[in-house]
Amino acid sequence: ALPPGDVLALISPEERSAATAAHPLTRIFASVQDGPLARLSEAQHAQLVHYFEDVEAEADAVLWEAGAPADDLYIVQSGELTQTIRSHGRTRVVESLLPGTMVGGLELFAGRRRRTCQLVATEKSRLWRLDSEAFARLRAAQPALALAFVQFCLGFDAFRFANAVARHS
Repeated sequence: ALPPGDVLALISPEERSAATAAHPLTRIFASVQDGPLARLSEAQHAQLVHYFEDVEAEADAVLWEAGAPADDLYIVQSGELTQTIRSHGRTRVVESLLPGTMVGGLELFAGRRRRTCQLVATEKSRLWRLDSEAFARLRAAQPALALAFVQFCLGFDAFRFANAVARHS
């Protein structure tokens, strides 16, 4: 297998541009106009999306349990995910995740060992998964690109946090 950056050498610039623009993750990344990923070139977007795995989750599929290793993140392309937490004998919904949202980044980047919530596909969903091994390869091969992605994720999580605080104020 070729390293992610070398895959681009196999196709013409026109094919590369069309493939990059059409990739669902490129469209999600581009939707954040002022973030670190908006400043990346098409080639950098293509290199970044190569590290992600396309995942189809059926309705009611458990993507992770509380206490499971925190070794990946998901970006929702379609469908819906729900995070729940068990507390005082009750299961509470922490958050519903809709297309264009991501989950698991803070735990992955911070090196947390275990999940605190359960994550379930509420309906059939198409997801993009970045696991810890792929993220380690990205960091080693392209540290500036990895940093731009982490900054993107942190900005996204800061926005989610601000919305959660506003809902409960």
